[in-house]
Amino acid sequence: MKPALKKLFIILACMAAGGVAGYLAYQGVLFVRKVTVPDVMTLTTVQAGARLKDAGLKLKVQGQDFDPSIPSGGIIRQDPEAGGKLEPGRHVKVVLSKGPEASRMPSVVGKTLSEATSILTASGMSATKIIKSHSDTVPEGIVIAQDPGPDEKPSIPIGLVVSEGPYKVIYYAPDFRMLTEDNARQIANTVGVQPVFSNSGDFVVDQNPKPGTTLTGGQKVFLTLGGK
Repeated sequence: MKPALKKLFIILACMAAGGVAGYLAYQGVLFVRKVTVPDVMTLTTVQAGARLKDAGLKLKVQGQDFDPSIPSGGIIRQDPEAGGKLEPGRHVKVVLSKGPEASRMPSVVGKTLSEATSILTASGMSATKIIKSHSDTVPEGIVIAQDPGPDEKPSIPIGLVVSEGPYKVIYYAPDFRMLTEDNARQIANTVGVQPVFSNSGDFVVDQNPKPGTTLTGGQKVFLTLGGK
């Protein structure tokens, strides 16, 4: 064989070998092993996670939605669907059920904020707006009002008004010393504090807190009687 033809033959042989190698590499990229996605519908995240792990896949929760038939916590949607193909180690995305959507607002007026939150959560709702307001009649921490109201159609936002109790009125302790028990009681009632008497006598000889001390409405003032 002439040298020129021999050289050409070697070049063509190398090109052919390179083409085969490249083709095989290309085929390897295209045909990566894939696994079949199992059905995880209606399962809990624990159950679904275990089933996907057995298949070489992982679970990813993407959100929640209401569903009239699947209990809260069960899977109502998955992507890819059962029977699809994924490479090992990839995620299957799921949406969890929040249970059936309530058709009417539950009543939480008169409940503590903690109780109201639990009731709303059980109905698939949550309070998104909480307003605190003073009340002379409703104890602190109790729900005064709600919006939407009881038995109304649920809507967003859900608002609650929660009592902070009555306004705290600040007083300065009067000087009860040398007053008779009746006079001291009358002044204490006018100021809005509770007199607590000890000993016996014609008039007050000592008091606690001392005169001029800051008091709040309903606070106790201890008065000691003595003298004749």
